[in-house]
Amino acid sequence: MNCYDFETYISTYIDGELKHSIRKEFVDHKKQCDTCAVKLNDITEMIQNIGKIPQFKTSDTFFHNLHKKITEFENRKPSIWQRFLNGGFFGFEPLQAVGFVSAIGVLFIASYLIFQLDSVPEINMQRIADNQKHQATLMELMQKQGYVADADSTEDDEYNKQFDTPIQLVGGSK
Repeated sequence: MNCYDFETYISTYIDGELKHSIRKEFVDHKKQCDTCAVKLNDITEMIQNIGKIPQFKTSDTFFHNLHKKITEFENRKPSIWQRFLNGGFFGFEPLQAVGFVSAIGVLFIASYLIFQLDSVPEINMQRIADNQKHQATLMELMQKQGYVADADSTEDDEYNKQFDTPIQLVGGSK
């Protein structure tokens, strides 16, 4: 018998339920192995000392109060964080809930920024008109020098004819 087997048979030996053949091996191992003998002595000593412990007297309402506390503990509601992690936050999973809350936050920030009266830009109409006059002058100069095309290059009839043929289905019925 080895030490591992000895440990598994300790409780059966103490209860007196060990078979005679195994009991002989158990006693032989106890005589040969000091560590296992000390373990057996410690366990038997502990069992004897448990019987010597005086009984503890409790109040008459102890078991009722204990049962009440256990019931309260088992029926308590989960905390906000537990509900959030278990998917109870607005019925969403945690990742979806974070996305939902982020979207609401972006919506509030965007609304705040849009409705800021101080942030409405001033439009300088005179500057726009001057800019348009300048662009018109540049266009006239470019047309005189020949930089701007007078006609669209795609107005060539030969070029456009290739797009006038109808599309035909290949290998299928109409």
